[in-house]
Amino acid sequence: MATPTDDPLKQLLELFVYAPAGLLLEAKRLYPSIVETGRQHVDNQVKLARFVGEFAVRQGRKVAEQRIDGFLHSQTAATVTPAGPWTTDVDGSSAGDDSAEISVESLAIDDYDTLAASQIVGRLAGLSSSDVDRIGRYEATHRARRTILGQIVRLRPADS
Repeated sequence: MATPTDDPLKQLLELFVYAPAGLLLEAKRLYPSIVETGRQHVDNQVKLARFVGEFAVRQGRKVAEQRIDGFLHSQTAATVTPAGPWTTDVDGSSAGDDSAEISVESLAIDDYDTLAASQIVGRLAGLSSSDVDRIGRYEATHRARRTILGQIVRLRPADS
């Protein structure tokens, strides 16, 4: 085996003549081990990339679930119960009285029971406060959909 030399001319000769010639002569013998080394390196890189990708997806899912849970928790906190803000009717009668039972026909939104919560929420802002209150009491005593009840709470004036 050759020893390193201090002569710059010899170093250039080794680098540009002897090394390429030696590589060409040994290529047939070295080819399988070079291929195997490359394959192992690429396989390791693919495994690492897959691991990092799966980790990122798990972490992203965990963060998304935490944010969704936080959002749902904040929405649940805005939920009201039937004994909430709809304890009395606009005319002063108690919501708990049988005489104060609200019929779906008396609501300001036609076909109320056939509509999805998202369809009802979009219509609430255009109603009078007494109509919104009536819908709130009806919803609280029937299906109690959080989306609708939460929107009604947000629409109510702060002093009520």
